[in-house]
Amino acid sequence: MNSKSLNNWMQFLAPVGVILSLIFVGVQIQQSGEIAIADIYQQRTALLLQHFSFAIPTETEFRAWMKDSAGEPLNPDEEFALTNRYAARIAYWENNHFQYQIGLLPEEQWEASKNSIRRQANRQAFLDTWERERFQLRRSFADEVDGILEEEASK
Repeated sequence: MNSKSLNNWMQFLAPVGVILSLIFVGVQIQQSGEIAIADIYQQRTALLLQHFSFAIPTETEFRAWMKDSAGEPLNPDEEFALTNRYAARIAYWENNHFQYQIGLLPEEQWEASKNSIRRQANRQAFLDTWERERFQLRRSFADEVDGILEEEASK
């Protein structure tokens, strides 16, 4: 190959290399942004769970859980404890949903969260908490949970 032909090839390949490098940088920036958002969500959920765990006395929560399971009315302390517990679980599930949507949580884990939501679908305290909390959450998550609840109600 003579030097003119080699020079032509190099002039052709140089811009291709620059374009490929820019594409790579763009993908890296997008992934970094998604990871940063996921980290923020994770920190938010950890903070909420920590907050709610301090506000819930174990004995009161257990009593409330049992009474709610039996369909018995709750006193104000029990209602507060159970509402906080459900709000914390909803925050956890929303975090899982977000992580799943951006590809950082396997489908298997998101399915486990959906099954957990299904198990709460017949608990009045959960449904009351959901109705209060759902409008503060991401629309895609609220729609997903609403779909699960409608599916469970029709069984």
